[in-house]
Amino acid sequence: MPHPFKIGDKVLIANEFDTTKNPKLVPNWKGPGKIIDINDTNSKIKFKNKIKVLNVAKLKHFYENVEKSAENDSEAEDFNQHSEKALQTIMTFLIKRTVKDPSPGPRQN
Repeated sequence: MPHPFKIGDKVLIANEFDTTKNPKLVPNWKGPGKIIDINDTNSKIKFKNKIKVLNVAKLKHFYENVEKSAENDSEAEDFNQHSEKALQTIMTFLIKRTVKDPSPGPRQN
């Protein structure tokens, strides 16, 4: 049966059972990795700067949520703009306070 994968696809890798951890708490999939070579049954996946050879039955496509990532980018941009404005307000306040009311030096009797 032919598989739907091609070179350059991002894929998730089936997480193999680890006897040291509770399998209910371990994620079912790892990734994403990128297919760098593929044939009918096996594929070479670049995953965390390593190359793994895996059967295609242990793979599934990874779909990035482009809309969500764009939303996160705009939220981060808004946050940065508000942070810069808040920092400018604080700096202005501190400068005015220092100029108006310089802290008194040591008391002289």
